Amino acid sequence: MPEREEGNQPDSGGPRLHVIAGPNVAGKSTPTRALVQSGGPLAEDVPVVNPGVIAREMRPERPEDAAFEAGREALRRRSAFLEGRP
Repeated sequence: MPEREEGNQPDSGGPRLHVIAGPNVAGKSTPTRALVQSGGPLAEDVPVVNPGVIAREMRPERPEDAAFEAGREALRRRSAFLEGRP
């Protein structure tokens, strides 16, 4: 892996967005949990916005019925976190 040039360092003071993307039931939650527990970049008190978890919070008995609404809520939460107002 090439080293970063000095002027090409990430801005550690601003908001960051790590994206783990894929279709439903693709297995995104497992690596996300591992990254959070590993002490890596997602372990730094970074909120995780997971539409599947949001859907289960909205409709525990039938989360699939809340998928669309949960997706919209996930978009709202991501925007709020990036703007610094969770």
